[in-house]
Amino acid sequence: MEQFKQQKLPLARIKKIMKSDEEVRMISAEAPILFAKACEMFIAEITIKGYYNAEKNERKTLQRKDIATAIARTETYDFLIDTIPRSELLSHVPMETLTPYQNSLIQKSMKYEYTQDYEGQYPDYQ
Repeated sequence: MEQFKQQKLPLARIKKIMKSDEEVRMISAEAPILFAKACEMFIAEITIKGYYNAEKNERKTLQRKDIATAIARTETYDFLIDTIPRSELLSHVPMETLTPYQNSLIQKSMKYEYTQDYEGQYPDYQ
């Protein structure tokens, strides 16, 4: 456990995020430490996947579109698909590389985004 105590991410911030759920009342001292380590590992993994995409495009600089591509091409990151603007997805990620499930998530996201764009402008719009 000692090796986990050397954190690169602020434990107080992690604890605050954990407590943002009303149902969470008590948090042990070890829980934020483990979450911090998990976050570090997640950031490292997604960075490596993004950098691989940058190298594939003959660049050494990691760009936002590389992270977006890494998210879109990794099925375990489907929960993040809504965090990528649809225009970015459509311009940087070939749709044929996505799974049917990922395509359905994008379609739902696009429908939701479209609804948000026009909500309240047309009284009969549903």
